[in-house]
Order: sequence, then structure tokens, then C-alpha cells
Amino acid sequence: MNKFGYLLWFLACHFFGMSCKLSTETYKQGKDLYIYHCASCHGNSMEGLGKIYPNLIHIDSFKFSPNEFVCLISNGSNSKVDSGSFQKDLISIQMPGIPKLSAIEINNILNYINALHWKRSPFQLDNTTKQLLVCRNISKNERQPQ
Repeated sequence: MNKFGYLLWFLACHFFGMSCKLSTETYKQGKDLYIYHCASCHGNSMEGLGKIYPNLIHIDSFKFSPNEFVCLISNGSNSKVDSGSFQKDLISIQMPGIPKLSAIEINNILNYINALHWKRSPFQLDNTTKQLLVCRNISKNERQPQ
């Protein structure tokens, strides 16, 4: 949603008595993309699968910032991350990246997860776009021989 859309939403909520609560239906594309690309490993409820696939419910249990999820989705990971607050062991993840996803699609996936579990400020498209450019440059540089 652009700034004009937020302004209209704000006015509708506060002056016309419409519901102001954002729901997961606000992020329908994010939900559809999550189910298609992520749910087979992380589960429909994002509960993960023990030490094999980390749950996505507890963002604070991960050892990286929320913005780094943009790179994780785009580039994948071979790093070790904490698999969840109830599973204190570090596990080795070899998550495939999904480089064909656009910044909008990644932003919508993250906002869908955020709306369900993390309850933080929504991911902003301009930040996601900037982060994705950095991620893709890192990925491209890693593939070039030195």
C-alpha cells in the first residue's frame, strides 16, 4: 500500500468508523506465496519440524535482524541459526533461495508472517527493496571468482 493508500485507510478508520485492524487477509498474496514456497518445510502454521526446519513463530530466537530475512528468502542460507525458543540447539540449515521473487512478494510474505506471529511494525516496501538490492549484489559477488 502506498502513502496515499495509508492516508485513505487512516481517514476511513478514524473519521468514518471503519475497522482499523489489519488482518492476515490484508496480506493475501503473502499468505498464498508462503503456502506455495515455504509451508512444505516450515508448516502451514509456521511451527517448523523439530531440528530439521526452524519454526517462524518466534522471531527473537533467530540470530539475525528482521531485515536479514529478505536475504534469507532471496538467497537461501547454509548458516547455523537458532531453531526456536523451545529448541536451543543450533541447527544447520540449507534453505534454498527463491531469487525470482520480487521485493513486493518478499515484503508480502514477511508481512503475512509478521501479522500472524511477530506483531512488529509492518515491513516497508522501500526498505525491503533496498535490502534486496544489497542481498542480490552480495549473492552475485559470492559467485564471481576472485
